Amino acid sequence: GQDLVIANIGDSRAILGTRDQHNNLIAVQLTVDLKPNLPSGSLSLSLFLLSLSTLTPTNPTNTHLPLQMKKVLMSLPFAEEAERIRRCKGRVFALRDEPEVARVWLPHNDSPGLAMARAFGDFCLKEFGLISVPEVSYRLLSQRDEFVVLATDG
Repeated sequence: GQDLVIANIGDSRAILGTRDQHNNLIAVQLTVDLKPNLPSGSLSLSLFLLSLSTLTPTNPTNTHLPLQMKKVLMSLPFAEEAERIRRCKGRVFALRDEPEVARVWLPHNDSPGLAMARAFGDFCLKEFGLISVPEVSYRLLSQRDEFVVLATDG
C-alpha cells in the first residue's frame, strides 16, 4: 500500500530511504526518540512529526494537512514527556557523569534511572508517569520512497 503508519515507544527509530529531487538516496528520520527530557509545550516536536508524516518532496502542499494537524493537536498532551512524569511525582534528571542522558527516577529513590519516557512492561515506574502509549505518525508514501529501517537498541 501507500500508507505508512508508525507507532513508536521508547527510543526506537524509523528511517525512510527515499530519493531527493536529484534522485540521490537520502535518509529521512520518521520518529523522535521519546526521551524523558522532551520539553513541555512540545509543539515543535509535534510539528516536526507532522512535517515528516505529511509532506513529501513530490507533494509539499499535501491536502491531508488539516486532518493531520487535528491529530497532532490531539496528541500534544502525550508529547510533553517530562511534564507528565513530574505531574505523576516521578523525577527527571541526568547523572553528573552522563549529563546528556536524562532518566526517569522514582520519587524518593535513585532508581531505576530509565532513559526513556515510554516503555512496555516497566511496572516500577508506571504510576510515576512512564506510559506505554505510542506516538503514532502517518506518511503517504510516494514513488520516491524505497525502504524503511526500523531500529532499536533493546
